[in-house]
Amino acid sequence: MQFDWNHLFPPGEPVIALPNWQHPRLLLSARRYDQRWRDSGFYLAFRIRAKLYKQLLRLRAATKTTAVRYAQGDTWVLGEFLDGVVDSPHPPTVWIGTNGASQKWTVRVRGGDGEPVAFVKWGFTESACRRIVAEHGILCALPRGLGPHPLRVGPLAGGTALAMSSINGPLLGRFTRGICARLADFLEILAVQTPLPIDEHPGFAALASDAPTPISAWIEQLADESWPVVIHHGDFAPWNVIDVSKDTIDWGGCLAAIDWESAAMNGVPFLDAAHYHLQIAGLLMKLGPASATSLAVERLMRRPWPALSQVHAAAFTALSAYAAWRRSLDEGGNADEPQQRWHRTIWDRSPLAGRTTLTNMGILPRFPALVSVGVDPTIEPRA
Repeated sequence: MQFDWNHLFPPGEPVIALPNWQHPRLLLSARRYDQRWRDSGFYLAFRIRAKLYKQLLRLRAATKTTAVRYAQGDTWVLGEFLDGVVDSPHPPTVWIGTNGASQKWTVRVRGGDGEPVAFVKWGFTESACRRIVAEHGILCALPRGLGPHPLRVGPLAGGTALAMSSINGPLLGRFTRGICARLADFLEILAVQTPLPIDEHPGFAALASDAPTPISAWIEQLADESWPVVIHHGDFAPWNVIDVSKDTIDWGGCLAAIDWESAAMNGVPFLDAAHYHLQIAGLLMKLGPASATSLAVERLMRRPWPALSQVHAAAFTALSAYAAWRRSLDEGGNADEPQQRWHRTIWDRSPLAGRTTLTNMGILPRFPALVSVGVDPTIEPRA
């Protein structure tokens, strides 16, 4: 079984693939100029060079100087799946996820008025379907206002699909002290149980299960305190956080998170905070593991929040890198991939070695307040 884009568009719909049909990443309707320009903004781009390439692709889409194909079939399968969920949906925009054991396609759906009203995740493999069903369960359990509302989950053209509400607002593209304070408020809301010793904490128990020796040592560094049980997002990063502060009708908070497929309802605190800064350091600032670790530790030591000690901050940073490393393996990732080696370098060492390295610096390097790093506000959930 494999993905067939024809299921996602009405029969006869003209469709453009970006960058091309040989290596498609984005599919969109080719009917109108304004629609092609608007929908092509869904193309993912992070760094300056990629954003320039994206603008070139958008111009090609808008001027229709790329190949057009027409959807085949007798019925609109996606439209039938959304029946009763979305009123008179327009043809969607489709982001094609990276090939792999957990590959998923992410579909943005506009309603009768042309505004985004829903997103659909669609997967075929056992791993992808399992994660889609798991995300549905998490979204059903989340307190209102922290993430999208689940609309429907079920079979779609031989796979499994999850429809969820759209959240109005831009993704975070600026990292200032103000944003950090709002992130702290959001993450503190995720605490669901009073502090517990690590030997009674379900999150630490899950993290330590079948873990290599260094992880037990890092966890031991946290045994001198009790820690709250939290909802752990699992991939908390700028491209998964939306600013909804201007929407005072449907959302009670200032921020909301998307892409909850790696979440756990009984998780370890501060892993999301550490992951957020590691993602910025590694993917956007292109720092090596040592510099990224120093940045994350410094952020976790900041007052008034989280105000962790250096020992605790280093432990949570290492555990966050391990959680990301293990999650990638569970999704079918290769341990030799550069990003996997980067994460392993952070956690696969003894706490004593990590503490000595930081101590030898004299003081932790003082990084300036994070400024805009060029995160495209059109970025949507990663497949």
